[in-house]
Amino acid sequence: MKRLFSLFVLIVVVGALFGFSTKDYKIYNTKTNKYVKLSQMAKESQKADVVFFGELHDNALLHWLEIEYLKAYYKINKDITISMEMFERDTQSFVNEYLSDEISEEEFLQNSRAWGNYLTDYKPIIEFAKEKNLHVIAANVPRYIAALVNKNGLIVLDSLSAQEKKWVAKSVNTDDGHYKDKFYSLMGDNSPMMHGDFLDRLFAAQCVKDNTMAESIRDYLSDNSQQRIIHYNGDFHSQSHLGTVERLGTNIKSLVISTVIKNKGEKLIISPDVDLSIADYIIIINQN
Repeated sequence: MKRLFSLFVLIVVVGALFGFSTKDYKIYNTKTNKYVKLSQMAKESQKADVVFFGELHDNALLHWLEIEYLKAYYKINKDITISMEMFERDTQSFVNEYLSDEISEEEFLQNSRAWGNYLTDYKPIIEFAKEKNLHVIAANVPRYIAALVNKNGLIVLDSLSAQEKKWVAKSVNTDDGHYKDKFYSLMGDNSPMMHGDFLDRLFAAQCVKDNTMAESIRDYLSDNSQQRIIHYNGDFHSQSHLGTVERLGTNIKSLVISTVIKNKGEKLIISPDVDLSIADYIIIINQN
């Protein structure tokens, strides 16, 4: 009861701190072309095997909506597992031990390589999982391995130890296609210095993450087919059903939540210039 109360206080404080409410966002169902409430999105998304919640890592409103969505989903279906880009495969044991109260939060934070914004943005999710006895998949590749690929290309994976290779997807797809074109366009626009071999290696590092997260989810579902998964990742990893979603495969039913940002003070509506194919549900927010 004490932990439940603490979790409730944490979630309320996070929301109250930023003063978020339903006035700060709108949710649009791109299949029905209708605006829906968060609770309705949670209900309608039950049919998917995996829900990809694409976030902007530095947006407090989206982090608040992540925990609100999780709570709404749990009210309907308790057979859920949380999957996160923010934790890496080699830290799974520490995630498990913290969720089962075998280690302290301090030990957990020291050993799980929690992101710098963990306390404000991801702790509510982990504490909810702990309270409700939900499993959390540390889905991502260890960041140092992604950094090695970024520096040396995929060839570096051959030099990993047998243990390290278990933390990386068995296959990594860097094929040409819409995702690659989108990635190169985005990165090339951000910096004219990003081109050639450097951009190839950067994309390879991105794909190592995508394939590893997809494999982590797929492996878990193969042993827990009754479970539904909510996976939290950066928006680009799942937008337009590409990236991690594409690598998960068509035999697993996926649903994608993405975000459209309007200028500060602009109406929270779907305008004609919005590409509806980016997601099944679009959260519309204003700039911070």
